[in-house]
Amino acid sequence: MVRDDVPAVRRLHDATFPRRLAWDERAAARELGASGRNGGRSTWVASRDGVFAGFILAFRFGAFSALREQIDRESAVVRASVSLGRPRPRTLGVPLIEDVWEAFDNTATRGAFVTHAGDRYVSALAVEGAARRHGVGRALLDAVVGEALSSGAGAVWLHCWDGAEASAFYARQGFLPIVRIGPHYDDRSPATLMVLPLAR
Repeated sequence: MVRDDVPAVRRLHDATFPRRLAWDERAAARELGASGRNGGRSTWVASRDGVFAGFILAFRFGAFSALREQIDRESAVVRASVSLGRPRPRTLGVPLIEDVWEAFDNTATRGAFVTHAGDRYVSALAVEGAARRHGVGRALLDAVVGEALSSGAGAVWLHCWDGAEASAFYARQGFLPIVRIGPHYDDRSPATLMVLPLAR
């Protein structure tokens, strides 16, 4: 991403996400930075037919310890439940996703439920309406996954609106739902914590 991309990214961000999360000029400069890489943040933009089509913003856990601690707290309920013989726990009043047990039965993915300093967190992914269903979202996500793999990260994490179309998109990319957290967004709706385990 270059400086000239910032207005388009800011416009799409504010049109996609809740008003509470809107960026003013100062927030956009802090979140994006002039080069798109700023204090552990990475931003990529995509174009289609020469026109801006979308962006993705990701954080590296090593630079954001509070975010990493939050994810560890949310995923801890899963790890604790396994050690206690698979009860039906609840976290923040929202039930654990039962399908997660299949992932825990797979020793290859079990370690991904613990965060690592190099792991990435997708903070925002947005695609222009006219560019959707043309592979733009996947290409943006692939950029984050590629960077994470090249640095030896163990996983890519994100929160997704519960029941949103995005949930199906992330599932198609290999993300596993871990636990529902609610209320998470400003409209008090719950979110699903999801993780994409990476080969280390």
